[in-house]
Amino acid sequence: MGEDDPEALDTDEEESEEHQLDKELGLDSNGCDVPMHVVPLYSLLPSEKQMQVFQPPPEGSRLVVVSTNVAETSLTIPGIRYVVDCGRAKERRYDVANGIQAFQVGWISKASAAQRAGRAGRTGPGHCYRLFSSALFEHHFDQFAQPEIARMPIEGVVLQMKSMHIDSVVNFPFPTSPDRTTLAKAENILTHLGALAEGNAKNDGQITDLGRMMALFPLSPRFSRMLVSGQQHGCLPYIISIVSALSVGDPFLHNEHLGENDKDDRKDFYKTQHQHSSLGNFTSDVFRILSVVGAYEFAGGGMQFCQQHFVRPKAMEEIHKLRAQISNIVQANFSSVDAGFDPKLKPPSDLQLKVLRQLLTAGFIDQVAVRKDRLDKSGSGGSGAQYTTAKGVAYRAMGINEDVFIHPSSVLFNVSPPEYVVFSEVVRTSRLWIKGVTAINPVWISSLANSSLCTFSKPTKNGKGDLVVTPRFGSEGWELPPVKAGSVKS
Repeated sequence: MGEDDPEALDTDEEESEEHQLDKELGLDSNGCDVPMHVVPLYSLLPSEKQMQVFQPPPEGSRLVVVSTNVAETSLTIPGIRYVVDCGRAKERRYDVANGIQAFQVGWISKASAAQRAGRAGRTGPGHCYRLFSSALFEHHFDQFAQPEIARMPIEGVVLQMKSMHIDSVVNFPFPTSPDRTTLAKAENILTHLGALAEGNAKNDGQITDLGRMMALFPLSPRFSRMLVSGQQHGCLPYIISIVSALSVGDPFLHNEHLGENDKDDRKDFYKTQHQHSSLGNFTSDVFRILSVVGAYEFAGGGMQFCQQHFVRPKAMEEIHKLRAQISNIVQANFSSVDAGFDPKLKPPSDLQLKVLRQLLTAGFIDQVAVRKDRLDKSGSGGSGAQYTTAKGVAYRAMGINEDVFIHPSSVLFNVSPPEYVVFSEVVRTSRLWIKGVTAINPVWISSLANSSLCTFSKPTKNGKGDLVVTPRFGSEGWELPPVKAGSVKS
């Protein structure tokens, strides 16, 4: 008599367990025709739609929740009996060396898999089906997910530590120590922003007075740098709004969220995008967000406004709350500044828009991109090629050894591309895309950058008889337009 097939025996045993579980759950194993009530769940979903997962499904139907890993630990949904776990997650990865961010799909950790399995039967018996083998689980899954301090920028952490007189950050006993390269990168960024001292062996790496003011805000040091300098020409309410919006993230829905067949929606979408993009004459992605924040506050907020302007209600609410919080922090720490929170914003003047672009340059002073054809010109007088749109126009960004391109969602994508821009992030998909782009005047760079980024030639006389110096920017020594010797930042 032949031996029993072990796999067949396992299958019979599993089927028996499933039938027993169905009985415990009160389910008819033959009821394959029961209609499914499918609802989505992800973090950017409006709150009222997220709450639909807690509502009982229509009578005679079965609730199915299609969720990202937001359901892994954040929520307990009553009545869930089965979990189907793909074992994957899409996460933002950060390259410390060049600052490039990319969303990558990878395997989760064993701890995360246990959390997902725990979603089944929180309020009763349940079962988890894993779409991966036990061998893969044992040999390719990490025990725990990599902590955030090891995979994201930490200049904010370093600045707070420096403000607490922890000067030797590299020797601090972190529970999970970041890589030394990450710490060095963070200190370099803070030095470029003026938060840490430079060039003096005695004081090198110590926090400056500017850095102490920046540390007062629970924000990215880049945004704190803008706030500290934002009092000029009545720009503080606008820069508070900009910083709040950049901290929360882009509030706009994108055209991929629109129905393919809804032509009216698409027409309205592009109309509102053009309306908000025109603030500042299509010179900054940030101004588009500032425009919609101002319009939202003027209209008193609400779901109807968000639907008409294709923005996420949850993001707009968070921006409103963060504006109030930052205004209170400014009011409490800078007695000479009138930063009382007034929700309504008047449109900024042309002068204020120019100052806001200068403040953005100060915050992203090490994230400058130059049009590639401009760098190919010898000297500083060449204007390079002429383009009508930014489509396919390559830029070079400091510290990145590849061409970068303005993202198609940018307000600058369909206009003549400026020679110099600053950007808030660089993302890798099919190409390297720069996002959060603002057109700048290169003269601003030499006036705002410190000696860690910008060096100057010896003074020479120009054709008008003025003494001028030629700035060179960044590690690659990009030549900037000459400036008068007396205007050089000391």
